[in-house]
Amino acid sequence: MFKIGQKVICIKSHSKNLVTKGNTYTITNSYNLNCGCRVVSVGILSNGLYAKCTTHNTRTLKNTNEYSFLASLFAPIEEKGSTYIEAYIDITKQKIEKININ
Repeated sequence: MFKIGQKVICIKSHSKNLVTKGNTYTITNSYNLNCGCRVVSVGILSNGLYAKCTTHNTRTLKNTNEYSFLASLFAPIEEKGSTYIEAYIDITKQKIEKININ
């Protein structure tokens, strides 16, 4: 479960690319849809009244003026210690170093 203000990284792009894999976002809202799916908002404004669950083909009246995304599209970024982004950067640096050495 994500907390408001938590930093996350998108691990799967939205079907309409409203959020994109690899980009970081900040959670602005988190709630359950009527079908039980967990959704989050990340500050992208929407004028729609309903959050749609494409998994269960249901609609839920939103409690925000932002797009809601399935929470499964995101992974947390830890504030302390090794993070997903830091690990990715480390792996990328190692690959670059190998290329430069060879």
